[in-house]
Amino acid sequence: MDYQSDLYGTIDGVPVLRHRVVADSFTFSCIDYGCTITEIGAPDSAGDVNNVVLALDTLEDYTSHHYYLGCVVGRSAGRIERAQFTLDDQTVYLPANDGPHHLHGDDFHKAVWTPTVDRSAEYVTIRFERAFPDGHHGYPGHVNVAVTYTIRPCAVTIRHEATTDTATVMNMTNHTYFNLSGTAAPIHDHTLRVASDAFYALDETLIPDHVQRVTDSPAFDFRQSKRIGDGLASDDEQLHIAGGFDHPFRLERTDGPQIQLRHSSGRTLSVQTTDPCVVFYSGNMLPDGQKRTGLCLETQKAPNLIDRDVILRPGETYRTETTWTFTS
Repeated sequence: MDYQSDLYGTIDGVPVLRHRVVADSFTFSCIDYGCTITEIGAPDSAGDVNNVVLALDTLEDYTSHHYYLGCVVGRSAGRIERAQFTLDDQTVYLPANDGPHHLHGDDFHKAVWTPTVDRSAEYVTIRFERAFPDGHHGYPGHVNVAVTYTIRPCAVTIRHEATTDTATVMNMTNHTYFNLSGTAAPIHDHTLRVASDAFYALDETLIPDHVQRVTDSPAFDFRQSKRIGDGLASDDEQLHIAGGFDHPFRLERTDGPQIQLRHSSGRTLSVQTTDPCVVFYSGNMLPDGQKRTGLCLETQKAPNLIDRDVILRPGETYRTETTWTFTS
């Protein structure tokens, strides 16, 4: 396996590196800014390699966009209602950056992280580390966080870890947008399978409101592979509220991948995770001309602190692991 790094740019005089791994016909690139994944080159059934994630051209593009392309999200992925929550009888107030709500946490995606690289003949591991102080964007606790990408031929494993000195919340995810066609075509002709019999329905402000069985809302039933465009064509009220899919699905525990995304190019993405939920987001809020040209599979705990396992206390370590496997 071949690894190289180069200078991608600087932010306030701080260098930002790009890391690139080549493993046979599979390529992977990421940058120190936001632990952002900028390239996953995967072969199709004819052996042609294309980038299957949405990416931007320059570091300046990444610092100015608002769509979380390819980055780590934390401390808390998703929306927190009214930008506040209660922890140990204390009310914590956060910035309201999405109407009255708080979206996608502590700006992990805007930080320059410190990398270390481990290489062998079988894999390359890129580990990013960063500390965030107590009170950063309102969150309690000084936290030490690590994001690790382990790259093998046609597979990427993402590990998130964190510790704290004061009780806080932690619910991280990766916000890569996939398009297995390797083009800018809409994602409607992808097929998706999700091992989930229930999802969180949203209220009018996109806050998870209640659990709903997929049997009661067939547009959300992906237990068998289904064309995404067919789901988007449904008149389900939940799709009108969110402008498409932007919903947490409760994942079943399985020995194999819980999620599978396919395209007629022959490419398949299989996802296996230790997280209990995935937010399937169909790129509804991407800018004009790019709407629904990529989709996110955000493995995480349920947003809005629904799952109290998001609470991280001193002496504990937050850990999650998600593996993306690409086949053709």
